[in-house]
Amino acid sequence: MYQFSIGALYQFTSGGDTFRRDVAWLQAHETPISPLLDVLEFSAGVRNWGYPLRFGLFPISDHDLQIIAAAMGAQLTL
Repeated sequence: MYQFSIGALYQFTSGGDTFRRDVAWLQAHETPISPLLDVLEFSAGVRNWGYPLRFGLFPISDHDLQIIAAAMGAQLTL
């Protein structure tokens, strides 16, 4: 399993109940998702695969992480 720098959830006061989480992003480049949809576990054969994205963060498998990282040119480290 890969570990990334993801901070604890904290409340951000912007006039409402807004929560944030600090994340250290990897160097990567944009890439289209359409060529990956048939090989990603969270989207293969799933018509409404984008639905979980509406809620922000959702878990993905190591398999999907590796495929997405390779497509984006990100260097994953253990």
